[in-house]
Amino acid sequence: MSRLQCLYGVIPQLKACEVAVNVGEGNYDAVLVSEFESLEDLETYKNDPRHKAVSALCKSIRTDRVAVDYEI
Repeated sequence: MSRLQCLYGVIPQLKACEVAVNVGEGNYDAVLVSEFESLEDLETYKNDPRHKAVSALCKSIRTDRVAVDYEI
């Protein structure tokens, strides 16, 4: 999870990033909450090679994934 957090401050579009581990049972193990100024910034982040490298690592070790993108 530290690799996810290490992108904060490196990719300018990533305004905030928090990784937390679930302390309960029967749900997902961890959560990543990221903040962006716009949906365009989110897309730029998703396509950044540094993010793609971390994403590939996550894909290799996870068994399931849920994602929610929303605007406030």
